[in-house]
This record gives sequence, structure tokens and C-alpha cells, in this order.
Amino acid sequence: MDFKVPTLATYRARIERLPARVEKRHILRSSFLLGTDGPLGVYYAPIGGAVNRDAEIVLVGMTPGCTQTKQAYETCRWVLRQGGSELRAHAEAKVLASFKGMRTQICRWLDDLGVGEWLELDLTDELFETSRDRLQTTSLFRYPVFVGEEGKDYGGAGKIPIKSPRLWSMVESLLVPQLD
Repeated sequence: MDFKVPTLATYRARIERLPARVEKRHILRSSFLLGTDGPLGVYYAPIGGAVNRDAEIVLVGMTPGCTQTKQAYETCRWVLRQGGSELRAHAEAKVLASFKGMRTQICRWLDDLGVGEWLELDLTDELFETSRDRLQTTSLFRYPVFVGEEGKDYGGAGKIPIKSPRLWSMVESLLVPQLD
């Protein structure tokens, strides 16, 4: 099963109609649902797009959670309503949403591992700010995966990704080409 990559153009009108402050209930709608696999639901989010082939470090998360997804929608909505292009909306959403809410902890881990020294940075926080061009962020599953009707963030428990045709197709179709 090949994962069909959704386009922002398909969702643009729906995103532009979202409120300025996006809530989980706005995301967990059938109009954004890409598919299910048992209790898992995969939803569209304006995350992804361009790969930074010049990056010196790649951070790979599990899947965008609710925090990152809400930020991506809010940013995308704002850019589109300001007359920005879909390309710009995708790019800005990715920059602001990637690892939102986890950056401080991730940077501590990277600093503890000596990544900042290896990259000749004072602190790895710079990767998310002034040295963003040196960073590629992505996820094992590019689009948000939520569990059950309550839409809990998927953390890897339960359905084993390799046994889930939908999840595995995201890995093969979207992640693997980024890492070539």
C-alpha cells in the first residue's frame, strides 16, 4: 500500500476557515482524517514538505502530537489568510511546529551528548533559531496519529508500526526518501 501524500490545496479552504486558536476538536474531524487502522487515526496536518539536504543533523520524532499539529494549523492558516503561498505556509508551519513543546528537553539531551560542540554551537537551541539551516526535522509518521475517539497522541504503544499497513506505508513513502 503506497501512502498517498495529501496536498495543502485539498485542505486549504478548510484550514482558512479554522479559528485563530485551533483546538483538538477542530483537528479530529472526518474532513481531516486520512485513514484509520484499528484504534489509530491518521489526520492531515500542514507539516512536511521540503527536505533540507544540506542539514548537518536530522531529528526524527515519532509523529506530530496535538501541540505540534495545532501550531502547524494556526501558522498555516495565518500565512494563507495574509496572502502567503502554500509553499510558504508549509515552510513556516514546519519551522514553528517541529518539536514544539519538547525543544528545551531535546536541546538539553543534545547538549549533554556534545552535539553543540560537534556543530560548533554555543547551545543546540540555535538549531531551532539562528542555525535552522543546519537542521532537518521529520517524523517516523509525518502526519499526526491519534489513538481512540479521545484522540490521544500516539506514542508507539499498541499497534506495531511494521504490522500496520497504513503506518508502514507512511514510513516507506515519506520517511525513507528523506533519509536517502
